[in-house]
Amino acid sequence: KGFIMKINKLICSLLFSVLFTGAYADSSIESQIHQMLPQTPTDKITPINSNITEVLAGNNAFYVMKGNESQVIVGHLINIQDGTDLTQQGLDAIKNNKLKFNDLPLNLAIKVGNGNKKIAVFLDPDCPYCKKYEELISKNIKHLTVYYFMLPLAMHPQALPHSQQIMCANNPAQVIKTIMIDNQEVTIKPSQKCNSEASQKINQISNLAGTLGINGTPLSITENNVVINGYDTVTFNNFIESK
Repeated sequence: KGFIMKINKLICSLLFSVLFTGAYADSSIESQIHQMLPQTPTDKITPINSNITEVLAGNNAFYVMKGNESQVIVGHLINIQDGTDLTQQGLDAIKNNKLKFNDLPLNLAIKVGNGNKKIAVFLDPDCPYCKKYEELISKNIKHLTVYYFMLPLAMHPQALPHSQQIMCANNPAQVIKTIMIDNQEVTIKPSQKCNSEASQKINQISNLAGTLGINGTPLSITENNVVINGYDTVTFNNFIESK
């Protein structure tokens, strides 16, 4: 019981500090963190209060206590009043700041459409939410130029050959429709050369996704750097309707 009370007090202290503290980490705590975790590249170091500092690194978050060089707290801060994951908000902000449309290697993507709104989509052709998202894209394709970055996930065994078929097709838009919207197989059998080239691009896309912190599909980046995570119809429609 005493341990639980201490944890509850710590959580309340952390939440209060997150909401009301806007300080920056001093050099001593930054030095401590880098000495403790020399192989961990950090994205953001923020003091929560005078003794605890939040460290965001990639998709991970942990908390370091000043002067304690052997222990860290791993986990997320949750606002228990409204359920908001405060740590995840910080991680998402960092990831979204890395996702810039103009920085993407569009030569790795499949281009579909000639609309006046550009959007990049990281896609697994067998992902259920990707299929629903593709229906949304298809209905609005007259407004869009879509750059598909094929990102087949290991959990879908046919996603890789489907991605290769799309990338090797003379009409990739039609193959995307057949596989993702009609839920049918296509008779296209890419040449060994094209399959190899497609696989090389997919590996490059996978490495890019890892660098950018993209670990799920679908994920979209609009030309004005709005990030659309998953099957988010509200943000997508706002993008379509924006001037």
